[in-house]
Amino acid sequence: MKKTCADSAARKHSAPLEKAVATITIATEAVVFIKALYPRLREDDAAIERYRTAIDLLPPIVVARGHVLVDGFHRLQAYRREGRDSISAIDLGNITDAEIFNESIRRNAGHGLQMSWAKTT
Repeated sequence: MKKTCADSAARKHSAPLEKAVATITIATEAVVFIKALYPRLREDDAAIERYRTAIDLLPPIVVARGHVLVDGFHRLQAYRREGRDSISAIDLGNITDAEIFNESIRRNAGHGLQMSWAKTT
């Protein structure tokens, strides 16, 4: 089925992406953080330290294209500080930069370290 401009516009404001391709294990150093695609402006050291204390209980991070971070910046940093070589991740597959950014905002607004709209601008 061919995608149209209307499909893209509807998807932009629609339900979350539900096409998780797979849960994968990825090397922590292979995860790529692209600042322009991620809504958080700064690292929260206290959150990372809290996550380190519960590292085995944390949910998987979310990536796209196999390695681009969508959600889980502080979890990833906790794993790196703990010297962990790998991390579980849900891969959303080959989605666009705009979809990555929108999904990142949606996910960060709904769980973990809460962010305000002001932090996205």
